[in-house]
Amino acid sequence: MTTFRGTVTAKAFVIDVGVIGETEARARVLDLWQPGARIYLTPTGSWLVALAEPVEVRAERAPGLPLTEVPDGLQPLDCAQWTDTSGLTRHELTPADDEPAPVLVESTVPETPRLRFRGGIGAPSKHVGKLTGGDVRLALGTATVVMLSLGVFAVVPLVLFALAPDRGKPMLLIAFVVGVTALVKTLASTEGTATAATAAAEPPNFWVRLVMRTPLRGLVRSKHDRYLRRLTELFERRDWHNALRDAIGIGQDGEGRLSLRVPQRRTGALRPNTALGPGAGPYYGPEVQQHLQSLYRTAAEELERLGRHDEAAFVHADLLGDPAAAVAMYERLGRWTDAAELADGLRLDPDLVVRLWMRAGNKERAIDVARLRGAFSAAIARLSAEEGRELRAEWVRERQAAGDHLGAVAAAWPDDTTRPLAMVSIQAGMALGGPASSTLFAHLVVGWPSPRTHTAALALLDSDDPQLAGSRQHFVDAWLALKGGDRELGSAATRAFVRDGTAAPPALTKVADPLLAADLPKVPKPHRDVPDLAFPALPAQLVVRDAVALRGGAVLVALGDQGTRLVTADGRTRARWDVPAHQIVIADHGGSALLVGRRGAVCEVHHLDLASRKVRHWTTLAHRTFVGSFDGGIAVVVGPDGLEFLDVRRDRPTVVWRELDRDARVFSIARNEHSLAVMFEKPGDDQLDLWRWDLPDLTLRRRGRWMSRDVPGRRTLMPSGAQSIGIVDGDASYVEGQECLEVYTPKGLVARTTAVLHDIRWHAGLVTLIDHDSRVVAVDAETREQVAAFALRVT
Repeated sequence: MTTFRGTVTAKAFVIDVGVIGETEARARVLDLWQPGARIYLTPTGSWLVALAEPVEVRAERAPGLPLTEVPDGLQPLDCAQWTDTSGLTRHELTPADDEPAPVLVESTVPETPRLRFRGGIGAPSKHVGKLTGGDVRLALGTATVVMLSLGVFAVVPLVLFALAPDRGKPMLLIAFVVGVTALVKTLASTEGTATAATAAAEPPNFWVRLVMRTPLRGLVRSKHDRYLRRLTELFERRDWHNALRDAIGIGQDGEGRLSLRVPQRRTGALRPNTALGPGAGPYYGPEVQQHLQSLYRTAAEELERLGRHDEAAFVHADLLGDPAAAVAMYERLGRWTDAAELADGLRLDPDLVVRLWMRAGNKERAIDVARLRGAFSAAIARLSAEEGRELRAEWVRERQAAGDHLGAVAAAWPDDTTRPLAMVSIQAGMALGGPASSTLFAHLVVGWPSPRTHTAALALLDSDDPQLAGSRQHFVDAWLALKGGDRELGSAATRAFVRDGTAAPPALTKVADPLLAADLPKVPKPHRDVPDLAFPALPAQLVVRDAVALRGGAVLVALGDQGTRLVTADGRTRARWDVPAHQIVIADHGGSALLVGRRGAVCEVHHLDLASRKVRHWTTLAHRTFVGSFDGGIAVVVGPDGLEFLDVRRDRPTVVWRELDRDARVFSIARNEHSLAVMFEKPGDDQLDLWRWDLPDLTLRRRGRWMSRDVPGRRTLMPSGAQSIGIVDGDASYVEGQECLEVYTPKGLVARTTAVLHDIRWHAGLVTLIDHDSRVVAVDAETREQVAAFALRVT
């Protein structure tokens, strides 16, 4: 049963605790331990370790007395007492939390200006209500005449053609074609529209023009003449109460539809707007427009003279379509809040709106408008020095909160009192890397000169690493823009440009050594070929939902429920976050991103700061779709109430502006740093509308119809409002060529590939392509060089 020398097959070992001590005994037990092993206490106080599987050992070298058999009847030893749990924290498990409920979206959009209410203007009179309420006989007569005209126009030529002899039929056919052509030309040249913009906004209303070529024309004209005569009498008698109720607005852009009815008066709480309502295009010529304009201008002057300022504002904004005049009047009176509300609601110049809200004492709304419409710089120029300095500090903090470190430094730099605020952004931006880090380093060298920064700048310029050529270029450009005048740095920069094979800027030769600048060689213009993109040979093992290449050599990758990663150009992980993400909403400046994880109609949104690599949960939204990029502070979202602009810097999602309405169904949307285009359809309308705004001031630049008969693809709209024949994201697109797919940007053709692409992303001049095997490549649009290629695999 026991042995003391030689090699034996041991099933158990006896460890004498009294001789070697309990601590050493426990260590030997752990060395011998196997899954399934047991420990017993012997009558002598020693421990017996019974192994699950026998082992061969030298008896004299064994940790205890080896046994070839395990005796029965021994008492098991409780090893649980060996573990000291006094220093451990006890946690009780609780059931997993339910999925977070969608958060209610708040709104700071100002209420519609109610100038009718302020001016005490009531509902239309009974007389005008009778005129504008529609005439049943006129409607029936119009329908009858139209139907009879169509019947005669369609049937009579057929009857004549059937009864005519064979040799006369060609002449009848020619006459019919000539007649139709003449009718179309006549309708197209009909005189009289509501405004000049009305005629260009939409094709003419065929039925109205047709009725105006029938005997009913006299009835329609007489009805409008009665309305105009009575309205003129009311204004001439200074009967402002009835005149303002019955007047119709002019000088506004209508929907382009012509109407047979007398212009309807607005009722209820009206808002001044840029679109006429129903009956917006009556058959009034330019003489009538001038007559009404003269009446309204005289009325506005008289009402202002009488001290009836709210009624005068109503005439300016609603009737004359000149809200700027109403705002100017409120300014003269010192009614800053009324002026700000009117200017904000009617989307006047953003710098004017910000200034008025600041004067009204509503600093929060002024900052909201400046954020939304990018009006900080313009508003500062129109404010006093103290107010401008206060707004500039808010501008810096707003850019820092948005993760735009370069923008924060640019905002703080012109004023010595706010420049110290830029140091935090300089440090964070340099840690982020990319071209912005070199630009920020130039600010550090110029703004806070020291031997340390001077040495670091020389090390960058004297380096012969070709990978740093772009960094040197951005550093020198920023250094010259900041009026850097150090002769040693200028000379080092000149030598760096020669070494990198690029042309030195003319301004650099003025600060460099004169002898060095005089001997600069001519640099030939580089020729860049269009590359054939090289995808990895093996497919990815992780499904890539979205990916965006960043300046600085990194790629941000969304892996759905597998989380989010920041990887190098060859796919090595730099950082990872256990945050589900199916879409990346990247900031224009590249310093932050929104990670959108979808769960059906609900999406979880996290905010990622790429400089600090910190991620925080922002909100949970339902029935909303994010546009793929944002300015770092305001995200564009397609929601149930139209197009929403959400302020992501607030703890709760807050709508700071809206466009369109809940009846509009967005068909396609595209955005870049300078433009936003939306194609949408209205209920009951068989044509798509196309609108485009300038960013960041949200000025509507285009408002029209998609005139083509072909229905465009949902990913073919470009931010400029143009249509591409390929798939678009931002300024990049790929189209199907003869033998491959071709990638285009504003620089032209930048790459080709034979891979089957799944998606394309555009950011900061970099095009990211994802194929159907989740392989990712990226190309620089400026240099046409492939800068990334990887296929993520399970490690």
